[in-house]
Amino acid sequence: MELPIFALHYTVLFPRMVVPIHVFEPRYIKLVRDVLSRTEDEHLFIAATYNETEQDDDLYSTGTVCKIFDATENYDGSFDILVVPLASCEIDELCDYVLDYRMALIDINDEDWSGVNSYELKNKLVTILKGELEEIQEMGVDLKETPFDKFFAIICFSLPCSTEEKIALLREPKILRRVEMVLDILQQTRVLERFIPSPEDYRILN
Repeated sequence: MELPIFALHYTVLFPRMVVPIHVFEPRYIKLVRDVLSRTEDEHLFIAATYNETEQDDDLYSTGTVCKIFDATENYDGSFDILVVPLASCEIDELCDYVLDYRMALIDINDEDWSGVNSYELKNKLVTILKGELEEIQEMGVDLKETPFDKFFAIICFSLPCSTEEKIALLREPKILRRVEMVLDILQQTRVLERFIPSPEDYRILN
């Protein structure tokens, strides 16, 4: 599969969360226009993260296939889009800048949910993060009523750890192992970063 790349700084998107993005760079405005010109099933792009420790424009090889769920064009030509990350992927080959943005050949990563007790794991995380979740609840995001897969994706996204650690989480196919990695990070930090989306923009798809 070949898809356009939307490169992000210090941000890693996890499957099944919902994220608003303000698009203002000309190359990514063109990307959004091109994606939206396709059929609805093809409103797809890759969210990839810059590897800040490497040379300019170098990206981590693991990214996330995202679908544009909603888009609003502003008076200045910028876009406000709501995206749903669908699956992690491996970027096999970057294509040259034939367009204003890059394209890439990718392979979709399969997740292994075997052995996952959603109820038990969610209760464990809710207990550990009780104070933080109450603060998020006050922002208008009801995580306690959110299904585990989306709940866990939001926790991963919000961890106050390095980009490298978040890429490692995204790359890990076994969900039980990913939970262990998150618990290890929480034991070291015990604090969630504030959500990037504001309450009025943030929505959970049930």
